[in-house]
Amino acid sequence: MSKPLFYISVNGGWGPWTSYSDCSEPCGGGTKTRTRTCNKPIPRSNGLDCEGNSVDAQPCNVDPCAVDGGWTPWQDWSACSGTCGNGMKSRTRECSDPAPAHGGAPCVGNSTKEIACSHSTPCPVDGGWSLWYEWSSCGITCGTGTRHRRRKCVAPKPRHGGADCPGNSTDVTLCYHSIPCPIDGQWTDWEPWAQCLAPPCTGEVGYTTRKRTCKNPQPRFNGNPCEGNSIETQQCLNNENCPVHGGWCAWGNYSNCRPSNIGRFKLRMRDCACPTPESGGNPCTGVDYEVVKCVGVNRFGIPCPDSRTFGYTDDELNEVNQESSGFYDEFEC
Repeated sequence: MSKPLFYISVNGGWGPWTSYSDCSEPCGGGTKTRTRTCNKPIPRSNGLDCEGNSVDAQPCNVDPCAVDGGWTPWQDWSACSGTCGNGMKSRTRECSDPAPAHGGAPCVGNSTKEIACSHSTPCPVDGGWSLWYEWSSCGITCGTGTRHRRRKCVAPKPRHGGADCPGNSTDVTLCYHSIPCPIDGQWTDWEPWAQCLAPPCTGEVGYTTRKRTCKNPQPRFNGNPCEGNSIETQQCLNNENCPVHGGWCAWGNYSNCRPSNIGRFKLRMRDCACPTPESGGNPCTGVDYEVVKCVGVNRFGIPCPDSRTFGYTDDELNEVNQESSGFYDEFEC
Protein backbone atom coordinates (compact mmCIF):
# COMPACT_ATOMS: atom_id res chain seq x y z
CA MET A 1 0.00 0.00 0.00
CA SER A 2 1.45 3.40 -1.14
CA LYS A 3 1.91 6.44 1.04
CA PRO A 4 -0.26 9.62 0.35
CA LEU A 5 1.43 12.77 -1.23
CA PHE A 6 1.35 16.17 0.56
CA TYR A 7 1.59 19.45 -1.48
CA ILE A 8 3.02 22.61 0.15
CA SER A 9 2.18 26.04 -1.41
CA VAL A 10 5.25 28.11 -2.51
CA ASN A 11 4.83 31.81 -3.27
CA GLY A 12 6.75 33.22 -6.13
CA GLY A 13 9.86 35.41 -5.65
CA TRP A 14 11.51 37.86 -8.05
CA GLY A 15 14.75 37.08 -9.61
CA PRO A 16 17.33 39.88 -10.15
CA TRP A 17 16.69 42.78 -12.57
CA THR A 18 18.35 42.61 -15.92
CA SER A 19 20.42 45.52 -17.17
CA TYR A 20 18.53 48.44 -18.77
CA SER A 21 17.99 48.17 -22.45
CA ASP A 22 19.24 50.87 -24.88
CA CYS A 23 17.16 54.08 -24.97
CA SER A 24 14.36 53.84 -27.42
CA GLU A 25 15.21 57.32 -28.88
CA PRO A 26 18.55 58.93 -29.44
CA CYS A 27 17.19 62.33 -28.34
CA GLY A 28 14.03 64.17 -27.61
CA GLY A 29 12.89 61.76 -24.83
CA GLY A 30 12.78 57.97 -24.96
CA THR A 31 12.56 55.05 -22.54
CA LYS A 32 14.86 52.32 -21.34
CA THR A 33 13.61 49.11 -19.73
CA ARG A 34 14.75 46.26 -17.55
CA THR A 35 13.03 43.07 -16.64
CA ARG A 36 12.94 40.46 -13.86
CA THR A 37 11.53 37.02 -13.65
CA CYS A 38 9.34 35.56 -10.90
CA ASN A 39 11.50 32.50 -10.46
CA LYS A 40 13.18 32.87 -7.14
CA PRO A 41 11.21 30.68 -6.44
CA ILE A 42 8.61 29.94 -8.96
CA PRO A 43 5.20 29.96 -7.33
CA ARG A 44 3.94 26.36 -6.78
CA SER A 45 1.02 24.53 -5.32
CA ASN A 46 -1.23 27.49 -5.57
CA GLY A 47 1.43 29.76 -4.24
CA LEU A 48 1.06 33.51 -4.94
CA ASP A 49 2.68 35.17 -7.91
CA CYS A 50 5.33 37.78 -7.37
CA GLU A 51 4.00 41.19 -6.50
CA GLY A 52 4.89 44.15 -8.69
CA ASN A 53 5.89 44.55 -12.32
CA SER A 54 8.23 42.45 -14.21
CA VAL A 55 9.20 45.41 -16.38
CA ASP A 56 10.71 48.73 -15.21
CA ALA A 57 10.67 51.67 -17.71
CA GLN A 58 12.69 54.90 -17.17
CA PRO A 59 12.92 58.07 -19.31
CA CYS A 60 16.20 58.62 -21.21
CA ASN A 61 17.86 60.97 -23.73
CA VAL A 62 15.51 63.78 -22.73
CA ASP A 63 17.61 66.55 -24.47
CA PRO A 64 15.95 67.83 -27.67
CA CYS A 65 17.17 66.44 -30.94
CA ALA A 66 19.35 68.50 -33.28
CA VAL A 67 17.33 69.96 -36.19
CA ASP A 68 19.15 70.29 -39.52
CA GLY A 69 18.25 73.40 -41.52
CA GLY A 70 16.06 73.20 -44.60
CA TRP A 71 15.66 75.67 -47.46
CA THR A 72 12.46 77.51 -48.28
CA PRO A 73 11.44 77.57 -51.97
CA TRP A 74 13.30 80.07 -54.17
CA GLN A 75 11.74 83.57 -54.44
CA ASP A 76 11.02 85.15 -57.83
CA TRP A 77 13.89 86.57 -59.87
CA SER A 78 14.71 90.27 -59.30
CA ALA A 79 14.69 92.85 -62.11
CA CYS A 80 17.79 93.01 -64.29
CA SER A 81 20.35 95.40 -62.77
CA GLY A 82 21.28 98.63 -64.57
CA THR A 83 19.39 100.38 -67.33
CA CYS A 84 21.26 99.26 -70.43
CA GLY A 85 23.48 96.51 -71.77
CA ASN A 86 24.25 93.46 -69.64
CA GLY A 87 23.33 93.12 -65.99
CA MET A 88 22.56 90.55 -63.33
CA LYS A 89 19.38 89.31 -61.73
CA SER A 90 19.09 87.30 -58.55
CA ARG A 91 16.75 85.32 -56.38
CA THR A 92 16.97 84.27 -52.74
CA ARG A 93 15.82 81.57 -50.36
CA GLU A 94 15.98 81.21 -46.58
CA CYS A 95 17.27 78.43 -44.35
CA SER A 96 14.09 78.37 -42.27
CA ASP A 97 12.16 75.32 -43.39
CA PRO A 98 13.13 74.34 -40.76
CA ALA A 99 15.74 76.58 -39.25
CA PRO A 100 18.69 74.67 -37.78
CA ALA A 101 18.29 74.15 -34.02
CA HIS A 102 19.96 72.39 -31.12
CA GLY A 103 23.25 72.02 -32.94
CA GLY A 104 21.69 70.88 -36.18
CA ALA A 105 23.57 71.34 -39.46
CA PRO A 106 23.00 74.48 -41.51
CA CYS A 107 21.50 74.35 -44.95
CA VAL A 108 23.83 73.20 -47.68
CA GLY A 109 24.28 75.56 -50.61
CA ASN A 110 23.83 79.33 -51.18
CA SER A 111 20.98 81.55 -50.14
CA THR A 112 21.38 83.70 -53.27
CA LYS A 113 21.65 82.77 -56.91
CA GLU A 114 22.65 85.18 -59.68
CA ILE A 115 22.51 84.82 -63.44
CA ALA A 116 23.38 87.17 -66.29
CA CYS A 117 20.68 89.19 -68.06
CA SER A 118 20.58 91.90 -70.70
CA HIS A 119 18.59 95.00 -71.64
CA SER A 120 17.41 95.78 -75.14
CA THR A 121 19.41 99.04 -75.19
CA PRO A 122 23.24 98.77 -75.27
CA CYS A 123 25.16 100.88 -72.79
CA PRO A 124 27.52 103.67 -73.96
CA VAL A 125 31.10 102.49 -74.12
CA ASP A 126 33.73 105.13 -73.35
CA GLY A 127 36.89 104.98 -75.41
CA GLY A 128 40.13 103.66 -73.94
CA TRP A 129 43.68 104.23 -75.11
CA SER A 130 45.88 101.52 -76.49
CA LEU A 131 49.45 101.22 -75.26
CA TRP A 132 51.90 103.78 -76.64
CA TYR A 133 53.72 102.83 -79.84
CA GLU A 134 57.51 103.06 -79.96
CA TRP A 135 59.21 106.47 -80.08
CA SER A 136 60.17 107.78 -83.50
CA SER A 137 63.79 108.49 -84.34
CA CYS A 138 65.17 111.91 -83.41
CA GLY A 139 65.62 112.87 -87.07
CA ILE A 140 68.27 115.56 -86.57
CA THR A 141 71.97 115.89 -87.37
CA CYS A 142 72.84 118.47 -84.72
CA GLY A 143 71.52 120.26 -81.67
CA THR A 144 68.07 119.63 -80.23
CA GLY A 145 65.14 117.98 -81.96
CA THR A 146 61.96 116.17 -81.12
CA ARG A 147 60.67 112.65 -81.39
CA HIS A 148 57.12 111.42 -81.26
CA ARG A 149 55.05 108.47 -80.24
CA ARG A 150 51.35 107.85 -80.67
CA ARG A 151 48.49 105.75 -79.39
CA LYS A 152 45.00 104.93 -80.61
CA CYS A 153 41.61 105.15 -78.98
CA VAL A 154 40.73 101.53 -79.66
CA ALA A 155 40.85 99.78 -76.28
CA PRO A 156 37.93 99.95 -76.59
CA LYS A 157 36.62 102.25 -79.29
CA PRO A 158 33.88 104.61 -78.11
CA ARG A 159 30.48 103.15 -78.99
CA HIS A 160 26.82 103.86 -78.47
CA GLY A 161 27.43 107.49 -77.57
CA GLY A 162 30.35 106.83 -75.22
CA ALA A 163 32.98 109.49 -74.55
CA ASP A 164 36.15 109.80 -76.59
CA CYS A 165 39.45 109.04 -74.94
CA PRO A 166 40.71 111.94 -72.82
CA GLY A 167 44.09 113.45 -73.56
CA ASN A 168 46.25 113.49 -76.67
CA SER A 169 46.97 110.75 -79.14
CA THR A 170 50.51 112.06 -79.70
CA ASP A 171 53.31 112.57 -77.20
CA VAL A 172 56.37 114.72 -77.99
CA THR A 173 59.69 114.84 -76.19
CA LEU A 174 63.03 116.52 -76.81
CA CYS A 175 66.03 114.66 -78.11
CA TYR A 176 69.63 115.80 -78.37
CA HIS A 177 72.54 115.38 -80.74
CA SER A 178 76.14 115.50 -79.53
CA ILE A 179 77.02 118.11 -82.19
CA PRO A 180 75.52 121.59 -81.60
CA CYS A 181 73.79 123.28 -84.52
CA PRO A 182 75.10 126.59 -85.95
CA ILE A 183 73.35 129.60 -84.43
CA ASP A 184 72.96 132.62 -86.71
CA GLY A 185 73.37 136.01 -85.09
CA GLN A 186 70.37 138.27 -84.57
CA TRP A 187 70.25 142.01 -83.85
CA THR A 188 69.05 143.44 -80.59
CA ASP A 189 66.49 146.26 -80.72
CA TRP A 190 67.84 149.68 -81.68
CA GLU A 191 69.02 151.83 -78.78
CA PRO A 192 67.45 155.32 -78.45
CA TRP A 193 68.80 158.03 -80.76
CA ALA A 194 71.81 159.85 -79.38
CA GLN A 195 71.76 163.62 -78.77
CA CYS A 196 71.51 165.64 -81.96
CA LEU A 197 74.89 167.10 -82.96
CA ALA A 198 73.60 170.41 -84.32
CA PRO A 199 73.89 174.00 -82.99
CA PRO A 200 70.88 174.53 -80.72
CA CYS A 201 68.03 176.77 -81.81
CA THR A 202 69.68 177.79 -85.09
CA GLY A 203 67.75 175.67 -87.55
CA GLU A 204 71.01 174.21 -88.84
CA VAL A 205 70.96 170.51 -89.71
CA GLY A 206 73.08 168.09 -87.68
CA TYR A 207 73.32 164.36 -87.25
CA THR A 208 72.30 161.79 -84.66
CA THR A 209 73.07 158.08 -84.36
CA ARG A 210 71.70 154.95 -82.76
CA LYS A 211 73.24 151.52 -82.20
CA ARG A 212 72.34 147.87 -82.01
CA THR A 213 74.41 144.79 -81.22
CA CYS A 214 74.55 141.32 -82.76
CA LYS A 215 73.89 139.32 -79.60
CA ASN A 216 70.24 138.34 -79.71
CA PRO A 217 71.71 135.73 -79.98
CA GLN A 218 75.37 136.00 -80.83
CA PRO A 219 76.50 133.86 -83.76
CA ARG A 220 77.87 130.54 -82.46
CA PHE A 221 79.08 127.22 -83.77
CA ASN A 222 79.90 128.67 -87.23
CA GLY A 223 76.55 130.46 -87.50
CA ASN A 224 76.16 133.45 -89.82
CA PRO A 225 76.80 136.96 -88.50
CA CYS A 226 74.01 139.54 -88.42
CA GLU A 227 73.19 141.18 -91.73
CA GLY A 228 73.21 144.97 -91.95
CA ASN A 229 74.88 147.75 -89.94
CA SER A 230 75.22 148.13 -86.21
CA ILE A 231 75.04 151.96 -86.43
CA GLU A 232 72.38 154.09 -88.14
CA THR A 233 72.72 157.85 -88.79
CA GLN A 234 70.11 160.44 -89.72
CA GLN A 235 69.82 164.23 -89.98
CA CYS A 236 68.33 166.19 -87.09
CA LEU A 237 67.57 169.68 -85.77
CA ASN A 238 68.45 170.74 -82.24
CA ASN A 239 65.35 172.82 -81.55
CA GLU A 240 64.19 171.43 -78.25
CA ASN A 241 63.31 174.07 -75.62
CA CYS A 242 64.13 176.89 -78.05
CA PRO A 243 62.31 180.23 -77.70
CA VAL A 244 59.14 180.45 -79.75
CA HIS A 245 58.18 184.00 -80.81
CA GLY A 246 54.52 184.86 -80.75
CA GLY A 247 52.53 185.21 -83.96
CA TRP A 248 49.15 186.79 -84.63
CA CYS A 249 46.23 184.60 -85.61
CA ALA A 250 43.72 185.76 -88.23
CA TRP A 251 41.42 188.68 -87.36
CA GLY A 252 38.03 187.76 -86.02
CA ASN A 253 34.76 189.07 -87.51
CA TYR A 254 33.70 192.68 -86.91
CA SER A 255 31.20 193.33 -84.16
CA ASN A 256 27.91 195.08 -84.85
CA CYS A 257 28.13 198.88 -85.09
CA ARG A 258 27.63 200.63 -81.77
CA PRO A 259 26.81 204.29 -81.08
CA SER A 260 29.06 206.36 -78.82
CA ASN A 261 29.63 210.00 -77.89
CA ILE A 262 31.91 210.44 -80.89
CA GLY A 263 30.20 208.33 -83.54
CA ARG A 264 29.32 204.74 -84.57
CA PHE A 265 32.09 202.19 -84.58
CA LYS A 266 32.67 198.47 -85.07
CA LEU A 267 35.40 196.29 -83.51
CA ARG A 268 37.37 193.17 -84.36
CA MET A 269 39.96 191.18 -82.33
CA ARG A 270 42.88 188.80 -82.90
CA ASP A 271 44.89 186.45 -80.62
CA CYS A 272 48.66 186.11 -80.18
CA ALA A 273 48.47 182.31 -80.40
CA CYS A 274 49.76 181.38 -83.87
CA PRO A 275 52.08 180.41 -82.29
CA THR A 276 51.90 181.30 -78.61
CA PRO A 277 55.19 182.69 -77.23
CA GLU A 278 57.09 179.95 -75.37
CA SER A 279 60.44 179.39 -73.67
CA GLY A 280 61.25 183.13 -73.52
CA GLY A 281 60.10 183.92 -77.06
CA ASN A 282 59.00 187.47 -77.97
CA PRO A 283 55.35 188.49 -77.75
CA CYS A 284 53.45 189.66 -80.79
CA THR A 285 54.02 193.25 -81.85
CA GLY A 286 51.06 195.52 -82.49
CA VAL A 287 47.58 195.69 -81.03
CA ASP A 288 45.14 192.84 -80.65
CA TYR A 289 42.08 194.92 -81.63
CA GLU A 290 41.00 197.23 -84.43
CA VAL A 291 38.26 199.91 -84.30
CA VAL A 292 36.65 201.06 -87.55
CA LYS A 293 34.15 203.88 -88.04
CA CYS A 294 31.01 202.57 -89.66
CA VAL A 295 30.32 203.46 -93.33
CA GLY A 296 26.81 204.48 -94.31
CA VAL A 297 24.27 207.26 -93.79
CA ASN A 298 23.71 209.01 -90.50
CA ARG A 299 20.31 209.40 -88.93
CA PHE A 300 19.67 212.55 -90.92
CA GLY A 301 20.36 210.79 -94.28
CA ILE A 302 23.69 212.51 -94.83
CA PRO A 303 26.29 210.08 -96.33
CA CYS A 304 29.15 209.26 -94.00
CA PRO A 305 32.78 209.54 -95.10
CA ASP A 306 34.72 206.38 -95.84
CA SER A 307 35.62 204.18 -92.88
CA ARG A 308 39.09 204.47 -91.54
CA THR A 309 41.05 202.78 -88.80
CA PHE A 310 41.85 204.57 -85.58
CA GLY A 311 44.53 203.47 -83.17
CA TYR A 312 42.67 204.36 -80.00
CA THR A 313 44.05 203.89 -76.56
CA ASP A 314 42.35 201.46 -74.17
CA ASP A 315 40.60 204.33 -72.37
CA GLU A 316 39.38 205.74 -75.66
CA LEU A 317 38.21 202.29 -76.79
CA ASN A 318 36.19 201.93 -73.61
CA GLU A 319 34.59 205.24 -74.35
CA VAL A 320 33.83 204.19 -77.93
CA ASN A 321 32.27 200.93 -76.75
CA GLN A 322 30.18 202.65 -74.10
CA GLU A 323 26.67 203.26 -75.29
CA SER A 324 25.51 206.89 -74.90
CA SER A 325 22.02 208.13 -74.16
CA GLY A 326 22.78 211.77 -75.20
CA PHE A 327 22.33 213.49 -78.52
CA TYR A 328 24.58 212.70 -81.45
CA ASP A 329 26.28 215.20 -83.71
CA GLU A 330 24.20 215.58 -86.79
CA PHE A 331 27.04 214.33 -88.92
CA GLU A 332 27.92 211.23 -86.88
CA CYS A 333 27.63 207.79 -88.50
